[in-house]
Amino acid sequence: MKLLSFLIGQWHGVGEGLLPHGPSFKYEEDLVIENIGQPNFAYSAISFIDGVPRHRESGFIKCHEDGQALFCLADSLVETESKSTIILLASDSITRAPFNREPRVVEVVRDYKYDGERLHLVVRLSTTRNSKLSDHLQITYERKMH
Repeated sequence: MKLLSFLIGQWHGVGEGLLPHGPSFKYEEDLVIENIGQPNFAYSAISFIDGVPRHRESGFIKCHEDGQALFCLADSLVETESKSTIILLASDSITRAPFNREPRVVEVVRDYKYDGERLHLVVRLSTTRNSKLSDHLQITYERKMH
């Protein structure tokens, strides 16, 4: 857990999103990562466009004593190994509600980088309409609270 303790805090960022077959967009996101007293961190993020909530996700990051971590969200399950302040997460499986509209996300990669002050995230994904892993979101967070 100590390797990932730099993630703990309340963060806010302004970012830009890309859709494979649509316009780019600006958004803001609040991210909260908390130590819950086990070898786990609680994770919660909410995104806004023009002040209107547009996306929310929550889950946990489970740390293993060998340095591996498991990142579990409502819609994906990913594993990674982190030895520094760079974390690369790739989806292992993705499920979705049967009533969600197409295109369906089939792969997600999250690349977190901590520069000692800010937390940077790039999200790449592929869908049933675009099988190539493509940039989707890019955001830089600044810590609001420790």
